[in-house]
Amino acid sequence: MRYLPELYYFQDKAAFPFRKAVQVTASAVTEFCSHYSLEVLAPKENGDWIRIGELPKDSGNKKEFIVTQLEWIFQNSFTEELFRLYLDDKPIETNESLKFGHHDDTCCWELSLSDDEFKTLQSVWEKHALPTDLFYPEHLGVCVEKKPKIFLGKVFWKLGLRFQRCYSPKQWEIASKH
Repeated sequence: MRYLPELYYFQDKAAFPFRKAVQVTASAVTEFCSHYSLEVLAPKENGDWIRIGELPKDSGNKKEFIVTQLEWIFQNSFTEELFRLYLDDKPIETNESLKFGHHDDTCCWELSLSDDEFKTLQSVWEKHALPTDLFYPEHLGVCVEKKPKIFLGKVFWKLGLRFQRCYSPKQWEIASKH
């Protein structure tokens, strides 16, 4: 099943421990993976900012390896949220249906895990004092049409071009109360 990040935590909640959430999630997902690909997308200086390969075989070494790689990304990037990290159980040749796919920014992040893998991940989040709803099943997102308020938007609306706003479940819960 495909899971998306609960953007309430990553975008709307002040002082959310972003690095911790990324490190805990990535290190837990390595349990189900054998390959990785990562890239610093906003490097502080010129250089080779891409790393691709196999994860260590041992579980503890996998976790330590990926945390070290994430620290390398955070230290060498202008912004900690703009990076690419793929983890999967097969060589990474495409960005489709990856176990862990942080494609560039936090809103473009997905997990493709079995129900059991996701339950394991939720227990890891709980052990690390992170919300167990840090990601949600994709089908629980809510998109609503938004009627434009500016002239050009109204013209497009009349021509049949619709605008929509999409919400994660927690964002929708808050927005629907107002």
